[in-house]
Amino acid sequence: MFGVFVSAVVSLVNPSPEFPIYDPLDSTRLVLIDQVIIEGNRRTNEDIILREMELRSGEEYPMNQLEVIKKGDRERIYNTRLFNSVEISIEQDGEDQVDIKVSVAERWYTFPSPILELVDRNFNDWWVNENHDLSRINYGIKLYQLNMRGRNETLKLTAQFGFTRKYALSYEIPYIDKSQRNGLEMGFAYSENNNISVRTVEHKRDFFDAGRIILNTTNLEIIYRKRPTFYDYHYFELSFRNSVISDTVVTLNDNYFVGGEMEQRFLSIAYGYRRDKRDVIAYPLQGSKFDVSVRKTGLGVFGDLDYWTFFSTYSKYVDLTRGFYLSNHVAAFANSTKRISYNNYYGLGYNNHYVRGYELYLVEGPTFILNKTSLRKRIFSRTANLDFVPLEQFRKLPIQVYFKAYFDMGYVDNYSGYTPNTLLSNRFLYGGGIGLDFVTWYDVVIRTEFSGNHLGEQGFFIHFRKEF
Repeated sequence: MFGVFVSAVVSLVNPSPEFPIYDPLDSTRLVLIDQVIIEGNRRTNEDIILREMELRSGEEYPMNQLEVIKKGDRERIYNTRLFNSVEISIEQDGEDQVDIKVSVAERWYTFPSPILELVDRNFNDWWVNENHDLSRINYGIKLYQLNMRGRNETLKLTAQFGFTRKYALSYEIPYIDKSQRNGLEMGFAYSENNNISVRTVEHKRDFFDAGRIILNTTNLEIIYRKRPTFYDYHYFELSFRNSVISDTVVTLNDNYFVGGEMEQRFLSIAYGYRRDKRDVIAYPLQGSKFDVSVRKTGLGVFGDLDYWTFFSTYSKYVDLTRGFYLSNHVAAFANSTKRISYNNYYGLGYNNHYVRGYELYLVEGPTFILNKTSLRKRIFSRTANLDFVPLEQFRKLPIQVYFKAYFDMGYVDNYSGYTPNTLLSNRFLYGGGIGLDFVTWYDVVIRTEFSGNHLGEQGFFIHFRKEF
């Protein structure tokens, strides 16, 4: 049954083969690609770049479709996030023959990055609900070694202190075979807390600080990834989690873990599919993205948990011309049970799933739906040359500014017997407003928004990631 569902989803979003993207019966004059010349890749292997290209040496293409194919190739190479810039040019090499020249400017790949991040769900939650308490900050260091061996492999090391002490190690290999379709990711993480959210009251988390460790968690995961075409991605994940709380937490909330237990152990397995045709992943203006995932939590080994979750999103981005852009995002989440422990609650307000105007609230429940719509106008776009910067990878500073108006809607079904949180559940939520988005290098996005909601509340909100 599950296989039939997955096949139906894949057929829906990918009804025809990805290749070729041109009509082979087109009578338009064909041209031969003699060479694909790549320059600027001091570290990156050519195979990683060629993997993203449809234009290949020794192949023939209709002359009038080269520009369209070239545009798609450039977007895919840029979306590897290995390069600050990508340019592709077509150079005549005879009457019916051309060369393809790919020029890239590599990013900086080694980041001993200091950690200075907020614990809370977003900046506004910390500033208002937690009274901008500076003790609610994590600090430490993350070491990112990107593009290891020039093959887009990523090693991450984390040593974090402050509110949550955390030690983590992960290694991602995007391609483990010659066909460059199969990859692996492995990860380990250990964390401990003196201060945790023990319950949610009136849609705001209630934290308890014991002054000693009251929660520690160990995570292990291995993920197999498959990328059969340019735009289609599959993953299969097996993970293990073990969490232990103190008896004080059980006293404050006997549903923190199932049955009032002090330890929770479970295995989970998940499958996910993504079709991603966005022009620029960091801040899309054209294209679309579809995600669907199914997870089974609890495989009968430990007996602590036993439920299914389903999550799916679809985002569409449209260029209206003259610098105007329209985007829409739909998300749906469902849990197979309405009775679950507090530690495993989910809903609107976690991650990037919320109705704008409700950033201060957490609306938990076993199911939710969400719709976001934005109309944007680019009002500024420029690249500054910072010749005084010693590192070449940081000398070009692109800056784009967008003015926008937006409107969001959502609905969350409440958990059974979850009486402390009923104001915003089991009813439609809606909010909207206007704002400015700032986009610059290394995928940095800053959003400033003035929003209102159905409660008549209004406020100024700041976010440090794209809308969806």
